Amino acid sequence: MDDSPTSLPPPQGGRLTTKDQTRTMADSNGTPTADRQRQPDVKIPPMNARYVNIRCVDEGQSLKNFNPFIVKKVLDGQVGGSLAAANKLRDGSILVKVLKASQVKDLLKLTQIHNFKVKATIPVGPNTCKGVIFHRDLAALDEAEILEGMKDQGVVDVQSMTRMRENKREKFGLCFLTFASAQIPETVKIGYEIVHVRPYIQKPMRCFRCQKFGHTALRCFNKDSFTCGKCAGRHETELCSETVFRCANCGGPHQASAGDCRSLKVETEAMAYMRAHNVSYGEAKRKVEGVNQTPTVSYAAAMTGTTAPVTTTNVNVAIQAKDNEIKDLKDTVNKLTLLVESLTKKLEVVESTQQKKHHKADDTVSASKSHVLAQVTPMKPTSGSRPVRRETSRSRTGSVPHGEEQAMETTVAKPARGRSPGSAEEEEGLPSQHKKVRPDEQGSKKPPKQR
Repeated sequence: MDDSPTSLPPPQGGRLTTKDQTRTMADSNGTPTADRQRQPDVKIPPMNARYVNIRCVDEGQSLKNFNPFIVKKVLDGQVGGSLAAANKLRDGSILVKVLKASQVKDLLKLTQIHNFKVKATIPVGPNTCKGVIFHRDLAALDEAEILEGMKDQGVVDVQSMTRMRENKREKFGLCFLTFASAQIPETVKIGYEIVHVRPYIQKPMRCFRCQKFGHTALRCFNKDSFTCGKCAGRHETELCSETVFRCANCGGPHQASAGDCRSLKVETEAMAYMRAHNVSYGEAKRKVEGVNQTPTVSYAAAMTGTTAPVTTTNVNVAIQAKDNEIKDLKDTVNKLTLLVESLTKKLEVVESTQQKKHHKADDTVSASKSHVLAQVTPMKPTSGSRPVRRETSRSRTGSVPHGEEQAMETTVAKPARGRSPGSAEEEEGLPSQHKKVRPDEQGSKKPPKQR
């Protein structure tokens, strides 16, 4: 193994536990320390909790068969709204899933449901998640020192794994971290070094009484009977003298504790799926069993003998194929999205270019029209002034050459009622015969002399 802090040894199947659910730890020198319980005694802050457990205080009382409608009414009234879920457990308690942190504080104040005295607590298991880290320098540190240095990262419990070397148990830097959150972080800091966190996959529980998975002998329903873990007989495993093994779960020629048991592999895959997708054990088990079920054979095929040999589908391969299919679909969607965005940009560029061309053509047409109108349309007189006679050519004597009379344009307009201040200046620019003669000036002015 290299010195890289992110390199991890092979995954561990579970904790080193004895029959009384305790484990022996070792200090930095390898000497065993006091036994510690399997479930760490930690306190989850209410702001980080997602589940609350409600159980009866008095012994002999249980909420297992109590009216669920009354339970819902009491819980909704306690939190002032609705909850995410509430499930009854085998021991008669109720596991409540909240929607927000304020509901946890309200449920912790609950003391009575109908005629039952109850107590609400924050369970450790449903409100925590576990991860695995590896760092060589952690082998020389105690669990208390590691926990003290990682409290600010949401770590509430640390367990250092040990291994046997030269008949001596020693730590090697592999630690199980318990986080007070729904999901494990991707990385944690060991000092200033960043270490990747891997999900902890617990080894499936197997009952020593009935040999089934998912519970222990303490919670087994078969209180009066036993199932042998060697031959699947109806007796205790310690009393078995058979030499031919038979699995009590899958029926194979091996013991129920064998690592190559088909049922054990399915349970392991369910635990891995539960941790990877953050779902419940029941949902993960149904998902894995749905992928791992054997194909059905019709009656006609069975009678004709054309049935193919029954084979068990590899769960890992099937799940990986589905994941690859989903990944390919996501890649296709991303490619189509990029293609649509590029086509939209090109369409916008083409539309802007066409609009510019249209604007340019409109400007050219407008300019040409203005030029033509400037050459053809006569100037409009100002308000209050006399209309102006436009002449093509006139001699200084005022006579019009022959042939140009048709080219003259005369504008006829009504005379203005008032005289504008600029009319005198306009009359100054007109020829003498076109000037307006006032009545008081008619006698004073003499007619022009003719040559």
